[in-house]
Amino acid sequence: KYNDVADKIFRSNLSMIDLHAGRMFAEMTRIMWLDGITKVSELTEEIKKLNPLKIKDELINKHGYYEYKVKELLLALAMGMRPAKMYNGTDSAISGFLFVTAEGEVLCYQKAFRQVFADFLYQNSRLEKGSTEKDKYGYLERENGVYYFKLNLKIGLMKR
Repeated sequence: KYNDVADKIFRSNLSMIDLHAGRMFAEMTRIMWLDGITKVSELTEEIKKLNPLKIKDELINKHGYYEYKVKELLLALAMGMRPAKMYNGTDSAISGFLFVTAEGEVLCYQKAFRQVFADFLYQNSRLEKGSTEKDKYGYLERENGVYYFKLNLKIGLMKR
């Protein structure tokens, strides 16, 4: 059962995306670990089926609620949001990204074309498993007589 985001600053940063973003991304992380799905767009489809936030079907299907929230997080991360640094919605000085494909094709995404960039990130991002030793997660911990199992969320671009 989901409890909360362990880090206070990261919890606040996720709340800037949505007050229940921690629960949604925790569920995505759980699915990654249990089902082996790592692609963000595929995890979002699973989240839509499970509907952990108990959102109305109309909001999910007609408005694309879960896709929108995931894209907002990906954009915020690309534009400067970091887990341990307070985020207030202000973008960094980054105005775009250049990616080079394995075939040498250059892809350019600019902040001015927000939706195109959001779609690129959504289709090309994945959750990653970090080192349990380095990132200090994956262990059963006891706090005030209650046991907790921490999971870690890392997001990266898919390798081509």
